[in-house]
Amino acid sequence: PVEITAKLSKVNEEYKISGLTAKIAKSDIKGEVSIVPQNKPMFIQAKLSSKLLDLTPFQEVDSTGKEPPKETVAATKERVFPDTPLPIDQLKMLNADINYTIEKLESSSETLREIKLALKLEDSRLTLDPAEAQLEGGPIAADFVFDASKQKTKPVLSFNLHSPGLELGKFKVLEETMR
Repeated sequence: PVEITAKLSKVNEEYKISGLTAKIAKSDIKGEVSIVPQNKPMFIQAKLSSKLLDLTPFQEVDSTGKEPPKETVAATKERVFPDTPLPIDQLKMLNADINYTIEKLESSSETLREIKLALKLEDSRLTLDPAEAQLEGGPIAADFVFDASKQKTKPVLSFNLHSPGLELGKFKVLEETMR
């Protein structure tokens, strides 16, 4: 079941979605979004929040209700990423400033709490900083930069993960998102 309520308005060249409330199964999202499509590049700004973001309906489960075993990439001899170039030049078509907080994120293998995400895309430079959450083993913080702003050089990818006291053997959320 999906329920969405929002008010769409246009002020000059800006479209605003205000009073956004959405409920998808047990998940919820609230917030404000503004879009300026006439800007070159187009600009999107959003401030969103969720009390619960439940990913379990989107994860595969077998008839017993358990996640099926995943084969490793090496075992299946498949590539994680295709050998075709990513359409990096399309990053030039959009600038964005998105903040999202989630009180609780549930997956079939892990529960995260107090998640804070700040995504910015400007001039082909994508940053995610901060990316913070509370796990059972303690806090986790990350920052991510994908910089494709330089025309004559290859894009640069930077990812830092900080988590004092967290056992990586129990950390399955990152593994699932990297599949």
